[in-house]
Amino acid sequence: MQYCRNARGSVYEVLDHFITGNDEKLLTAEMLMQCRIKVEKSVSLLNGYIRYLASKKHKEKE
Repeated sequence: MQYCRNARGSVYEVLDHFITGNDEKLLTAEMLMQCRIKVEKSVSLLNGYIRYLASKKHKEKE
């Protein structure tokens, strides 16, 4: 679970780099929007997997 939380933080760091790239005119607004969509999807998948792992861990304790 901790690995997934770290991965989620890294995804947000990548988003920050994309935003900086857009600010520096290295990425277009459309490219940034595509990156944001991929970041949101990645975070959603990681959150779902974290919830799954947490529920399995909770069930094992019972």
